[in-house]
Amino acid sequence: IPYPFGNATAAAAAGPPMDWKLQLSFESDINTDGENYIGIAPSSSAGADPFDQHKPPLFLDQGFLYFSRPEWDGAHSRYSSDIRPALGAGQTWEIEVSNPRKLMSTIRVNGIEKVPSGTEVVLVNLFNSTPVDLRKKADYTYQTVSAKMPFKILVGTKAYVAGEIAKLLPQVFELDQNFPNPFNSSTSMSVRLPRDARIRLDIYSVLGQHVKTIAEGEYPAGVHTFLWDGTDLSGQGVASGVYFYRLLEGKDVLQTKKMIITK
Repeated sequence: IPYPFGNATAAAAAGPPMDWKLQLSFESDINTDGENYIGIAPSSSAGADPFDQHKPPLFLDQGFLYFSRPEWDGAHSRYSSDIRPALGAGQTWEIEVSNPRKLMSTIRVNGIEKVPSGTEVVLVNLFNSTPVDLRKKADYTYQTVSAKMPFKILVGTKAYVAGEIAKLLPQVFELDQNFPNPFNSSTSMSVRLPRDARIRLDIYSVLGQHVKTIAEGEYPAGVHTFLWDGTDLSGQGVASGVYFYRLLEGKDVLQTKKMIITK
């Protein structure tokens, strides 16, 4: 089957050798996708080149990690590697993970020791934006809350990484509309916190009956996304209809929104 995988030997032949390279692996309960790379090679270019390999087509409901680069190739926009010519103060790699089954997943990063000392390497899940210091722990396990989830890997000076993380902090408290909506099995709700806060996220029926508490406790500033599987306090599935979800900070009601479940 024709597919633009590129020349597999081109990167090795296009010296000088790479300064460093990190391998990114995605793991789910049914498969592992391990041949994904970021790195720095002086002979690479800012755009697509032989260092940047296309991703094979995704298969059924398995999970995959890739770089979405439609500006490089509009017809085949998924890549398994994104190699850049220089780090400078820092670089940000944007990653997407497809996991249609929406179960627990893990991203592992190999080769951290090859990145120059003093350079920070941080992973950010944009649906749960507390930064992960990959030098301290090179794997990140998370609950998948959307069939496609965005991540960033920040590599650079302390000032560069701090600046990029600061850009991700919300300016005000906000409760996003759940997605998908309407839904028939599970849905996700994102809360945006401009500062550390004690919050509670509750679900109510259209009659005002308390259905379930989705989240309660102290959360750091950033984005936090919670999954509701359509069950009540006893674990039973709720009936089809309209429901409301409400965000509180302490005893103050911040926002309430409506969602619909269909079965």
